[in-house]
Amino acid sequence: MTGIHQLLMTTFAGSASAGIFEYLIVASGGGGGAHGGSGGGAGGYRSSVIGETSGGPTTVESPLTIETGKRYVITVGAGGTGSTPGEGSGSVGPNASIINTAAGGSQSITSTGGGQGRGGPPSGSNPQTGGTGGSGGGASAYGIAGTGATGGSRVTDPIQGNTGGNSHDPDGEGPGGPGVSRYVAGGGGGAGETGPFLPGYNEAASSGGDGLSSSISPGPAVTRAGGGGGSGQQGAGNGAAGAGGGGAVGGAGTDNTGGGGGGVHAGPNTAGLNGGSGVVIVRSTVQASSASVSAGVNSGYYHYIFNSSGGIEWS
Repeated sequence: MTGIHQLLMTTFAGSASAGIFEYLIVASGGGGGAHGGSGGGAGGYRSSVIGETSGGPTTVESPLTIETGKRYVITVGAGGTGSTPGEGSGSVGPNASIINTAAGGSQSITSTGGGQGRGGPPSGSNPQTGGTGGSGGGASAYGIAGTGATGGSRVTDPIQGNTGGNSHDPDGEGPGGPGVSRYVAGGGGGAGETGPFLPGYNEAASSGGDGLSSSISPGPAVTRAGGGGGSGQQGAGNGAAGAGGGGAVGGAGTDNTGGGGGGVHAGPNTAGLNGGSGVVIVRSTVQASSASVSAGVNSGYYHYIFNSSGGIEWS
């Protein structure tokens, strides 16, 4: 037996200098757009838990060797704000991170905030591409009849999520009859999938992409980093919220999941919805000497759940 699994078995009773820690870092979700608004993208999802994956999903990252005497600064932000009333966009979600370089350490892991959902542009203009983020925001709906736009891109260094959903105007098809323009916005991307159009997508807006599940903390596995749902109009249905804290149309992302905010179509005087705040969870084989949150203990691991910014250190 070699590698990480050997290290896990030999450090439960060892010193912190020989210990490791696994992490789950979920950034805040992007805010949703209004008036033909799209869903915000989920916050970037990075995991080094053995047997689990980071967003994309991509290959698992490696646990980190504890650097003793080097305090790790934990940053967790509020969710991205939804658009102001009108045809504006939401804001990108803040990043989340674990960094000990200010104390002379060498480790820095950051998850990127979710891309913003977009609001419909003035009639006669092209709809807007979704915002870039850990997962991309959805594309806005309202614009030139018969047009759509692409969902926002995901960051790729490293990949932490998925792209946002596209928007579409199924002019002359589906509910409303021939010649009726129905604008459907894109849902935000989630850690587990892009903002999907289901079969017959011209009938409804794009749903938020689903997030990923993790068992890093005690108790049942928890799904986080779902995308916000995109809005529809003129007889077209709304997209659903992505599993893992994504906001439904007209609903905010769930705090401490990094879920994207839902889009809104209810006219130009309605604001978009906020994304959910992020979370950082650390699971270590040895107890920290100092932490701004209390430790939970389960199956030989110490668990530290940061729902807001703080710090941790091993001596």
